[in-house]
Amino acid sequence: MAEPSDPGAILRHFSQGGIQPDPAQHLVAQQLARLLAEVVAGAGKRTTGRVARGIFLWGGVGRGKTRLVDATVAAAPAGMACRWHQLAFLDAFHRVFAGPARHDFTVAIDRLVGQARLLAFDEFHIHDVADAQILSRAFGYLAEQGVSLLVTANPPPTGFVAEGDRQRHFAPLIEQLSAWCQSIELDAGVDYRRAHQPVGQRWLVPDTAAARAQLRGDLESVSPCVVAASFDDLCRRPCCHGDYARLFESGSALALWSIPRFGERDGDALRRLVWLADVLWERQVPLAITAEEPAESVFLRIGDPLRQMLGRDLARAESRLIALCSLSAECLTAASASP
Repeated sequence: MAEPSDPGAILRHFSQGGIQPDPAQHLVAQQLARLLAEVVAGAGKRTTGRVARGIFLWGGVGRGKTRLVDATVAAAPAGMACRWHQLAFLDAFHRVFAGPARHDFTVAIDRLVGQARLLAFDEFHIHDVADAQILSRAFGYLAEQGVSLLVTANPPPTGFVAEGDRQRHFAPLIEQLSAWCQSIELDAGVDYRRAHQPVGQRWLVPDTAAARAQLRGDLESVSPCVVAASFDDLCRRPCCHGDYARLFESGSALALWSIPRFGERDGDALRRLVWLADVLWERQVPLAITAEEPAESVFLRIGDPLRQMLGRDLARAESRLIALCSLSAECLTAASASP
């Protein structure tokens, strides 16, 4: 078995299912292997001390960032690395902080990270001041404990610029990440989630009874358990990321009806759609959608203020929703066979 410091170990995990890394992904795998080698060199019970400089991996949607990070975690020795999606991390923190940790911040973080010496942190973003403060304190504590960091995001650290008074709350976290992590761009210019898939395979316009019946049948050929819900049921109500994660714990497929033509006043619903898309992608939930707009134009009329706030998140959500609308039974079988 190859040592985890060998980039070949990462690439083998990355390539499961027949996916071949492009040159940019291959280069990043080498850099991730070097980071993992430094982390493994400090193996043993986590103690304070020198921290291997982490990596902030950024680039456009569908470039393979999450897959590379997951491959790195899979290549690490057992217990050496832990992996969290940011929203799942924050949800878990609040539950543990108010529950078993009895409002002790460091106890809560220790319960989430355990004895891992590498924290893989997927889909970093900051929209909320409280989240930024929690993450800044958590990252600072983990650095003191000798934990290294591997982060994915769409923009680089310097791309997270808030306006007005919020900037002073976000700046310490961004400065912390810039100092702690090497910023590496991954972008060969291809969204692989869309490159080889027909757009809208299970995305039908408009929402009709016939379209719903067709899509329901298509989904039932992929998954024996289909959850059917309207967009309003899932995204107009006060739901959070954790609610979606609990709803799709069992590997169901989702038939999502009546995605509307979005406008300037749909910010809250769009944020929830982003959370929903992230959970569905994490769980690899097969998806079917009826909508008032084709996939490629559903976010075109949201206006500049919303686009500035959510543009990158919506691009990720669109890419993921389209890919999940093409997810086949064969893809699910390959994923379940992966270690």
